[in-house]
Amino acid sequence: DFSYRFFASRQLADGAGHPVGQLCVLDETPRTLASHHYDVLRTLVQMAQSELERQQEAARRRRGEALHDRLQRVLQMIARDEPIDLTLEALMYLVEGQLPELSATLHWLDPTEQVLRPVAAPSVPEAVVDATDGLPADAEAGSIGAAVHDGAEVLDDDALASIHWTELRAAMQKAGFTSSWSV
Repeated sequence: DFSYRFFASRQLADGAGHPVGQLCVLDETPRTLASHHYDVLRTLVQMAQSELERQQEAARRRRGEALHDRLQRVLQMIARDEPIDLTLEALMYLVEGQLPELSATLHWLDPTEQVLRPVAAPSVPEAVVDATDGLPADAEAGSIGAAVHDGAEVLDDDALASIHWTELRAAMQKAGFTSSWSV
């Protein structure tokens, strides 16, 4: 059962000066800090911030290495002429790995029927993928169809209210998607 009678703290900041935490010293014994104690606290803060920056840099390096490895895998799949659907799925996983809060899809325009066909959508619910299969490339076929139809990037911040998602709104809502971006 620990109850402290002394508390001292200093703010920790990242390399850009943004606060990231507190270094706290607790003691059961009441005390007053002398000036050299403040020097010790400043030194401890500098050490903690240096370690934090080292760990953040190591994490950035690991993410960069992982990206490089995944990209190499996709390039090797292309070089080995592996099935296009598997290669494109690996590419979508690569995109999702860089933007983990997003789900990626790749559609193509069937030249004979002039409709959209899903090619790769590894993390998108099957109901959404099925709902987009066979849609015409027009403004009401989601941002996907609108982008193909207009030949331009389409960003729907609120897909559930967008004119692009009229026919697909229920599938989008059920899957929990609220916005869409297509190129």
